[in-house]
Amino acid sequence: MTSTAGEDLGGEGEWFYIGAHGQEHGPVNFRVIRAHLRLGLLNSKSLVWTEGLEGWLAADSISVFRGCIRDLISPTSTQAPSQDMIQLGPTTVAVPSPPPTIVAAPFA
Repeated sequence: MTSTAGEDLGGEGEWFYIGAHGQEHGPVNFRVIRAHLRLGLLNSKSLVWTEGLEGWLAADSISVFRGCIRDLISPTSTQAPSQDMIQLGPTTVAVPSPPPTIVAAPFA
């Protein structure tokens, strides 16, 4: 059975995806693609394929991937990142505080 919509596909099986610079990656477990989507390494229009599909489809057309696509998830907060956070591409990462400066007493 082949599917053009990807609606009935589960996550099992070997998946392939088109990554940065148009390179094909795979086979991988669907969990790898979901992780890449959550991290913003792939987006809703990234192409994915598995056996059963007639051709490459955008990730947002596959039900198993929809819930983890960063650009489809509405933000839970409109609060701006704090000063100890930086925006790194589509992902905000915590920046550790520098260690405290220790001033030692000179030797007598």
